[in-house]
Amino acid sequence: MTCIYTIWFQYQQCLTLNIAACIYTSEGHALILKTEDMLDDVITRCAGVRTLSAARAVNRYFDAALRPAELTITQFTLLVIIAARSPDSISQIGDWLSIERTSVTRNLKPLERRGFVARGAEGAARMRAVSLTKEGLKKLKAAYPLWKVAQGELESALDGDFQSAMKSLAALRRLDTSVAPRAAD
Repeated sequence: MTCIYTIWFQYQQCLTLNIAACIYTSEGHALILKTEDMLDDVITRCAGVRTLSAARAVNRYFDAALRPAELTITQFTLLVIIAARSPDSISQIGDWLSIERTSVTRNLKPLERRGFVARGAEGAARMRAVSLTKEGLKKLKAAYPLWKVAQGELESALDGDFQSAMKSLAALRRLDTSVAPRAAD
């Protein structure tokens, strides 16, 4: 397999020559990449861009569907996870959902204020269990039919590719973020 070396031109050279990068193969061949080609490559192929865009679209879709229940999809998901798994801590919720602990805390606050979740007393290692209240379960049951309709419509929109999409999303979640991709040697 050919090793590829990327040498980034200085900023002024890139602007003047409209070149984003010069890629050298191990055989010494230079491949000049124009800025517009680089941008087109990222826009059309980048899994990060496409995943982020799709996630935002799906979130907006479910947020609109759950609006009559006065919940967002993030809040609905938190209620489901809390009810189903009885987490020992906010960090545990974050791990399950691949969400930063601070984002979990920020999204739990309105649910706590509205009386849908409760946090227990501080325990070992400063952990506080999070539980669903009776009001929270009532809200979850009221929101579920709205989610069910939206979920069914989403599955139908994927024209039978729903299971394939779920497998692809599961594979993306398994990416090891502790090992960042490294540049070719």
